[in-house]
Amino acid sequence: MGLGMECGAVTGAFMVIGLRVEGEKDERDARFKSYDLVKEFIHRFEARHGTILCRELIGVDLGTPGGRERALKENLFQTLCPDFVRTASEILRDMGE
Repeated sequence: MGLGMECGAVTGAFMVIGLRVEGEKDERDARFKSYDLVKEFIHRFEARHGTILCRELIGVDLGTPGGRERALKENLFQTLCPDFVRTASEILRDMGE
């Protein structure tokens, strides 16, 4: 998202979780179920990477021009981010089983 807050792979996973509970009959129950699943996802992701915050995962703050420039210069999106996307998809797969 370019702000240096939650990792984009994590944010995408949250959206997938929301879609998974969308078919619940009661909207309130679906919301609470999604809260619980998001908490579980965060716990699992943090267990592997220590945080869900982009700036901590890649070591630069994308919310600043200097941070974005450094991330591009150091090729961080290609070297670090694929592992975060892989982790997010693996966790979602495991949670869906």
